[in-house]
Amino acid sequence: MASQIPDTPHRAFVHQASLTPDLPAVVGKDEQLSYAELDRLSNQIANALLADGIGPGARVGLLTPRGPRLLAGLLGILKAGAVYVPVDPEFPAERARYIFEHAEVDALVTESTVVARTYPDLFLRSSRLGTLKTVLFLDEISADIDSELEPLPYRRLGRGDLAQAAQTLPDVAITPEDLMVIFYTSGSTGRPKGVALRHDGMMSRFRWQQQ
Repeated sequence: MASQIPDTPHRAFVHQASLTPDLPAVVGKDEQLSYAELDRLSNQIANALLADGIGPGARVGLLTPRGPRLLAGLLGILKAGAVYVPVDPEFPAERARYIFEHAEVDALVTESTVVARTYPDLFLRSSRLGTLKTVLFLDEISADIDSELEPLPYRRLGRGDLAQAAQTLPDVAITPEDLMVIFYTSGSTGRPKGVALRHDGMMSRFRWQQQ
């Protein structure tokens, strides 16, 4: 029985989704996803990343406003075995650039409106950003925003790639000791510092909070 207890946060979610697939999992201002819908969407995100070579050990930036898509992106990154690096859309451009370059981010999960409107100088009018190679957009890209994204010097994945990706959980070897996330401090006393957490450490925190 002990082996059936979820040992990572994303496996705990998958277990809950199997128990309550039709219940609301996340509710946003304009969007709501059930556990089953969130599970399928995050599986597609994971499979789209894996198909592009973004898998275990890769660093993936997560740049999207709070809401259902943020949670889908987070779970998708974890299901691919990658490490997520949260970047708040409210961060100044130079702080965001520092995080991308310091964490050596390989890919980015984001929304086109965030990239085109919030960080145009960071993504659209500069040379290649550090080690970033792939950008996966979770939203529909309108014609006017698409024209702004045209100079983007990275591989671009969009809703079409997600629609073609498998909806099943990818078979990726992930252990509780693997790195899960890199958070960055405020940097109020100098340069922001990356704090790395493993899956087992986050699971211990979740269990403590639930108790």
